[in-house]
Amino acid sequence: MGRTTSNPPLLTTSPSLTSYLSPSYNEPFIQLALLTVKEDQGDLAQPLLSKVRQCAESDQEPGCLTFRTSRGSKEEGKGDEFMVYEEYASREALTVHRGLEAFLALANSGLIIKKELILGNEFK
Repeated sequence: MGRTTSNPPLLTTSPSLTSYLSPSYNEPFIQLALLTVKEDQGDLAQPLLSKVRQCAESDQEPGCLTFRTSRGSKEEGKGDEFMVYEEYASREALTVHRGLEAFLALANSGLIIKKELILGNEFK
């Protein structure tokens, strides 16, 4: 599995959207995104991430096979931490995902201060 931690810009909208995804990852592939938003901004980020999930689960993204979102516990002081489990059929599907309006709204919101991506292939 590969890990990448990025510094701002955290959610890129550049042409090389999948440049961090090396050829060693077979398709389909899994991406686990660990996101931290600005302090006490989780309630603002959650609806934006929910819209991204709605797109991922719609006909707009046929190459997105799985898109699951979760949020840390506010009671434990982790309400600004999110985890997104994603499975894509291809690199092109990830590029489509990152070009959609809902993703761009989150990417350009300025709320995300840290992102770690963990990439891998499923095994049985």
